[in-house]
Amino acid sequence: IAQCLVGSEMCIETGGTVGTVKKTYCIEGSSELSFYRGIDFENSGVNCAPTALTNLVFYYDSLPEINGLIYNNPLWTYSRICSLAGFDGTRGLYNDEMIDALEEYVNERNFNISIDDIGKISGVILGDINNDQPVLVSIQGNNSSQEWVAHAVVALGYVETDGDKYLRVADGLTTSQRYLNYDYYGVHEGFRVRIS
Repeated sequence: IAQCLVGSEMCIETGGTVGTVKKTYCIEGSSELSFYRGIDFENSGVNCAPTALTNLVFYYDSLPEINGLIYNNPLWTYSRICSLAGFDGTRGLYNDEMIDALEEYVNERNFNISIDDIGKISGVILGDINNDQPVLVSIQGNNSSQEWVAHAVVALGYVETDGDKYLRVADGLTTSQRYLNYDYYGVHEGFRVRIS
C-alpha cells in the first residue's frame, strides 16, 4: 500500500484505490523492523506458523525491556519453536500447537507470557493494536486455485477505509509488512500475546 494517511485514497501495490482512509494505526516501533520470511528458515511451504511465532518473538526481542528472547540467532529460535510444536514440515500447525509451543519457548527463556484467545471480533483485535499489543492471527482465504487455505501472521497495525478493513501484518512472505483485507481473508482466530 502506497499511503495510509487519514482522508487520502488508499492505494494497493498493483494500482487502483480501495477507498478513502478513515482510520489507521501501526504499533510503535514495528514499522522499522524487517521481519523474517518462511524461506529464510526452510522452504516447506507450510511453515507460516513457526515463522509467525519467530516473528512475534523477534518483535518482543526488539523492545529494550525484553532483549534476550531470541536465543543465539533467529534460525535457532525458529528450530526450537518447531521442535516444541512437533513441526516436521509436512503439514501446518493447529492453533493449540502454536500457542503451546510459544508458551513453552518463552518460559524456557525465563520470560513471562500470557495468551488470551480473543476470537475473531475485529474491534477487539483493533483495540489491542491501538494499545501497542501485537496479535497472533490465524486467517483463512482463497489461494490462486480458489481453495480455502489457512495462514498464520502477526498483526501490527491496521487501516480502515470507507469500504474495508485491512490488517497490517508480518506474514512470513516478505520482510516488510503488508496489508491483508480483513473481510476477504477472514480472521479465523486472534490471540493476544503479552511477553514480559
